[in-house]
Amino acid sequence: LVPAGFSNSGISPGSLFIIKGAGLADPTAQGGLQDPSKAPLQTTLNGASVKVTVGSTTTVPVFYYAIAAQLALVLPSNTPLGNATLTVTYGGQTSSAAPFQVVQSAMGFDAYFGAGSGLAVATSNANGTLFNYTNSIPPGTIVVLWGSGLGADPSRDTTFNGSVVPINNPAHIYVGGMDAQIFYQGGSGWPGLNQIDIAIPNGVAPGCNVSLVGVTTAGVPTNFLS
Repeated sequence: LVPAGFSNSGISPGSLFIIKGAGLADPTAQGGLQDPSKAPLQTTLNGASVKVTVGSTTTVPVFYYAIAAQLALVLPSNTPLGNATLTVTYGGQTSSAAPFQVVQSAMGFDAYFGAGSGLAVATSNANGTLFNYTNSIPPGTIVVLWGSGLGADPSRDTTFNGSVVPINNPAHIYVGGMDAQIFYQGGSGWPGLNQIDIAIPNGVAPGCNVSLVGVTTAGVPTNFLS
């Protein structure tokens, strides 16, 4: 959801990404998620397939879902970095090539309302409870932040893999302007889905809409949430 040319607008290998358009897949298809814990995600779904080309290399992303107006995929971890194009093929027709950047990492946190901003999706490390406006977080609590874009994760490009695979990317996670301790950042088990476990700093001022942002060592921010 970050426009091309803006900071953090690239897509990293191993990331979830979506393609929006028309006539992308079977118009009667429903948007049910494929389950990578039962079978590997596939490179063709509901008649649609996608190719990504960087230089002389072409990779083929796998699908979480495919409907006529939107595709959800995982960019293969072996996709080279650099200027890329993608095409969608459905019903014997291939789209024109659309450009984007493949970057080493481009972390984006999941937002509660799906728009990339506003309330962050944060859950309890102890029991998985979702925190929101009616379930606040006490300072000192370890919370799990969800998102995608930490970087390549070849161990789970297509299938669920519950092993711990750190992918250290943001050097800092700021909560209310305070540097939060990071306990883990890396794979969640599901293809393309990352998690970052942090402790809410004890000195954070309580209240609603407390700011949340991550920053890499190069100074590149994630999206800004609360």
